Amino acid sequence: MDISRDSARFVIIGGSYAGIKTAHGVLKQIPNAHVTLINPSMQFFYNIASPRILANPDAIRTDEYMIDIPSCFARHGPGSFRFVEGLATEVLEQTRVVKLADCEEIAYDYLIIASGSTTKSTEGLDGDMAPWKARQDGRTLEYIIESQEKLARATDIVICGAGPVGVEFAGELADMVEESEKNCSVTLISSRSTILPHIDQRVGLHAMAILARKGVKVVMGSKVASAYRDNLSSRWIIELDDGTTMSSDCYISTTGPLPCNNFIPGHFLDDQGWMKVDAHLRVVSSAASDQSPCRVYGIGDIIACQPRNVRVINQQLTVLLATLKADLQTTTCGQKSSLTYSPRPTTHILIPIGAAAGTGLVFGVIPWEWVVWLMQGRNYLVPYVRRFLSS
Repeated sequence: MDISRDSARFVIIGGSYAGIKTAHGVLKQIPNAHVTLINPSMQFFYNIASPRILANPDAIRTDEYMIDIPSCFARHGPGSFRFVEGLATEVLEQTRVVKLADCEEIAYDYLIIASGSTTKSTEGLDGDMAPWKARQDGRTLEYIIESQEKLARATDIVICGAGPVGVEFAGELADMVEESEKNCSVTLISSRSTILPHIDQRVGLHAMAILARKGVKVVMGSKVASAYRDNLSSRWIIELDDGTTMSSDCYISTTGPLPCNNFIPGHFLDDQGWMKVDAHLRVVSSAASDQSPCRVYGIGDIIACQPRNVRVINQQLTVLLATLKADLQTTTCGQKSSLTYSPRPTTHILIPIGAAAGTGLVFGVIPWEWVVWLMQGRNYLVPYVRRFLSS
């Protein structure tokens, strides 16, 4: 049977950037498709703005960063789109079924895994809770509010990790301290000899100058060896690998992504837990008896490809849709598509450091701070989020 002539069932696991854009893409470009989108929460979390959201609760309204997912598909009827609030717990490849935590089973013809990534602090595994990503239990907003309240009470805050999130967060906290005229210190710890180590060194030096101007203390070349909360004082004790010890009301980690892979068959994963895909974004299996898992695909942060950011999603989606269209024409997977995915070099990155400052790199040039403010720092592109999610 030629599946393209009937209603093909596409199940997408993950309702963040990649999952939502994929759902729209399938509905637009594949005739007679029925899409089921599975996500632990009804709400999409615009986590790009999380440094400002956590540091300054009044800067962005809740309904601007927590957006109802079904409303983004209002123009699609129940005959073509269904949203399921639930947590995927297992993929049954042989029967092509996704099992949910509430025991519901959802059948698919084509499965697209877009479950994304999380972080240790998002899941409460390192330091104080700080939701840099949507939580896998769907309680993101609850913990955002808890984090906001804790930060507002703090008299000293230590941030571990000096990548873009850590640097942006330090800048936002410094703005919050200045605006509230409260007595609070902000310290940023980098394990490297600079900050923003994966970007041009000039950007790190520029960011350090901005943070110094804002009163942020930067500790470089030291790793956090341990961090624990003292039972008597309820303060965090942070021990660095050079023997230095710090204490603080809040200890926030901004380090490294973790794959959201609890439900994914182990033979789809590499040794770091990311999902293996080929150049056409079909899942690759390490199982000896399964050279090419049929009709399972990956997109977004969950796949074993760098970089992991929202800028690569459109490129990935173009390839994925071409692959799906090719596979729709045959009863076996592996039909060749002319498109393959190879990440393009990043030509620009903008890093707001507070509401009115920032740094970055645009075609090899560090932009003026007012340019970073104009392009991202003034509102973190919040006014455009709904349009992005609805198209």
